[in-house]
Amino acid sequence: MLRAVAAVARRELVIFGRYPSWFIGTVIWPVLFPAAYVFSIRALAGPAATPQTYADALGVSDYAGFLIVGTTLWMWVNITLWSMGGALRQEQLGGTLEANWLTPAPRLAVLAGDAVANGAIALLQMGVSVALFVIVYGFHVRSPLASLAVLLANFPWVYGLGLLFASLVVWAKEVNGMVQLVRGVFLVLCGMTYPVAVLPHWLQGVSWVLPLTHGIEALRRTAVAGASWGAVGGDLAWLLGWGAALLLAGVAAFRWTDRRMRRLGSVGTY
Repeated sequence: MLRAVAAVARRELVIFGRYPSWFIGTVIWPVLFPAAYVFSIRALAGPAATPQTYADALGVSDYAGFLIVGTTLWMWVNITLWSMGGALRQEQLGGTLEANWLTPAPRLAVLAGDAVANGAIALLQMGVSVALFVIVYGFHVRSPLASLAVLLANFPWVYGLGLLFASLVVWAKEVNGMVQLVRGVFLVLCGMTYPVAVLPHWLQGVSWVLPLTHGIEALRRTAVAGASWGAVGGDLAWLLGWGAALLLAGVAAFRWTDRRMRRLGSVGTY
């Protein structure tokens, strides 16, 4: 299993390295994407705005950091759903899924290897993006270790969701609609660019169930407000709980999809 995972991860990293323009785009885009919100909130606040203006509205005076955290985490989830969610579909369209399915290696290794490669690329991109955030926006991570812990706690549920998507996409033969639906829900409910408190009360309850809401709020408290480990302990537990649930659901969905495809003989159909 480990050899198969390592082989798939190496393959994905080699492919990624063959197209350096992908890296440029995925680094520059996270820097440009928050700019629309940063400039908008600066313009709406008016020329007389002070740090207290933003503190009263957002809870923190660093409005750029507030927006950077929300948009970056949302974009990471978005990219993962598109890339890992469509991993098996791309194999299917490329004509390699049937060959990989017939090897003696565990079939789950194909997705696990893709997740390892995707995670390594994501960490590299985030590191470069944070450096650019410091240069472009003057962003400063106030609690680096606590912020790193929050970021790592998001990995299980993000890639568990990607595994779940990848399994269902091979069966449904469609990724666009499902990704658009899920990322739209996260965009509206998870406080990407505004505090969750501005939502209607019944929507706030729905929002606080979602893991991305806890990931964004916890990272804002550590990276922007400088909170310690203890202040985000509940959020970390919630994120890890969601991670375990989604990983189990992803594995179950994959096994169900595997059985269904073998029973129907639909591995090579499109």
